[in-house]
Amino acid sequence: MTGLSRKCAEITLDEPVELLNNLKMNLLEVDQELECRDFYGKVIGNSGEDNRSHVVRFTSVPAEIRSYFKAHRQYATKTAMN
Repeated sequence: MTGLSRKCAEITLDEPVELLNNLKMNLLEVDQELECRDFYGKVIGNSGEDNRSHVVRFTSVPAEIRSYFKAHRQYATKTAMN
């Protein structure tokens, strides 16, 4: 993940993915409770010359993952202000 908002994320994948594809995702290198929670999104845009960067709109995110993302966004905002 290279960018994160409340409803979307920018992600970089090993291979290009077509627009409007649905993705099943999970987090790595996090608490095991979060690591086993899947969340879903739809590819709504491609960016980058190699078409490996994608904008994904979240379609289903468990509350635990939503809280994790919120904490990261708040941390990024505080860091940017300092």
